[in-house]
Amino acid sequence: PHPQAKLKTKKSRGAQFRVSEVTMNGWLRLAQEEGWIPQYESTRGTVEEYARYADGVDMELAVPRHQVQGICCLEVVFHPGVPVRAAPAREAPTLSTRRPGEYVF
Repeated sequence: PHPQAKLKTKKSRGAQFRVSEVTMNGWLRLAQEEGWIPQYESTRGTVEEYARYADGVDMELAVPRHQVQGICCLEVVFHPGVPVRAAPAREAPTLSTRRPGEYVF
C-alpha cells in the first residue's frame, strides 16, 4: 500500500467495511475485497482522518494512535521472547530474538 498506487474504487462517507490487517503506518487491508485504504494522512503536522473504527467495536491495537514521525516504540512483553524473521511469515528464517523488556522501533 502506498499513496501513489492505482485507485481501485472509492468508499462513500459513512460506508462500513471489514478490515483484515492494519499496518504500523495506518493502512487498512480490506477483508472482503481487494485493496487498501489509508486510515489517515499526515501532512505538514496535521492529521486528516479517512476511516475510524465503527461505534461499539472494541479494538486493542499495538499502536492505538498515530505517531507523528511515523515511528513508534514497542516493548517486548511476550515470554520467553519474540523471534525476528527475515520476512513477514512464520515460516521465514529467524534472524534473532528480542527478549522481554527490550524496545523495538
